[in-house]
Amino acid sequence: MLVAEDVKKLPAEFPLAVQHYCQKRQEWKSNLSHWHNFYEITCVEEGSACYEVDGHTYEVKPGDVIVFGSSESHRWEVLSEEVRMTVLAFAASLISDGSRMLDMDYLAPFLDRGTDFQHRISAAEPYTKEIKRLLDEISEENYCGQAGSRLMIKADLLKILTLLVRHYERDDAQAEFLAERKVSARRIEQAFVYIKKNYRNKVTLEEAAATVCMSPNYFSGYFKKTAGCSFQEYVIRIRMEKARELLHHSSEGILQIAQECGISNTANFYRLYKKYYGIAPGEERSRRDFGARPVRMKISKS
Repeated sequence: MLVAEDVKKLPAEFPLAVQHYCQKRQEWKSNLSHWHNFYEITCVEEGSACYEVDGHTYEVKPGDVIVFGSSESHRWEVLSEEVRMTVLAFAASLISDGSRMLDMDYLAPFLDRGTDFQHRISAAEPYTKEIKRLLDEISEENYCGQAGSRLMIKADLLKILTLLVRHYERDDAQAEFLAERKVSARRIEQAFVYIKKNYRNKVTLEEAAATVCMSPNYFSGYFKKTAGCSFQEYVIRIRMEKARELLHHSSEGILQIAQECGISNTANFYRLYKKYYGIAPGEERSRRDFGARPVRMKISKS
């Protein structure tokens, strides 16, 4: 089976997208599976289809919900004349940066899973109708774009994630697996604390892994699943956030700020800052001096 990366990117400022799909039945079945670096919740509105997710096959019908984790390969085939679906995609960074255990709990159904994990949630399950209602509300808020829409969208997304947690904790085997995951998550939480305390210095993956008694290889993979980005990307993000804070609230020179944020090479600091925020550090400070609204970080993939 061929597997390809879905190159679709979510908006950097608010990494979430909701779309409505209508697909006619095809006479052939594609051998191409795809994966992406964000999470996905799909609700079947009309028709039926067959999903294949990491070796598991599910036939889905109206009202069913399917959940996909980051990097899970999947493909689907239309079984009825056509199928209509609502698809919600979002990045882990919208929910948590990995440093707060409570925020990380929202993502439990999308992180480590047991071998018997069920991606399909039947329309007959207790929480499915409410999940669909919240997806419809997110879609409406996203379309209208009223004041406070993003706050409402995130609030509804958190409700959906909570319902997913409740659904999977009803399954004894999955509940036990999620409990084990929470223990590991609490361990890795210490790594985030370590990074935020030591970002001014050289921070290595090996040192961070040692703080939580994990091997570097296991820690690297688990960190990416939890934070939604690699270890090095997270360290840089923390440094850029601190640099932006200093540019707005201190009178220190740009070179001094770069050094305080653990970056000794000024050219590298300028390059990274522009990559994350789209403007140079000097322009950021000018925005402060002239009272312009600061820009938000651009979460980019390396």
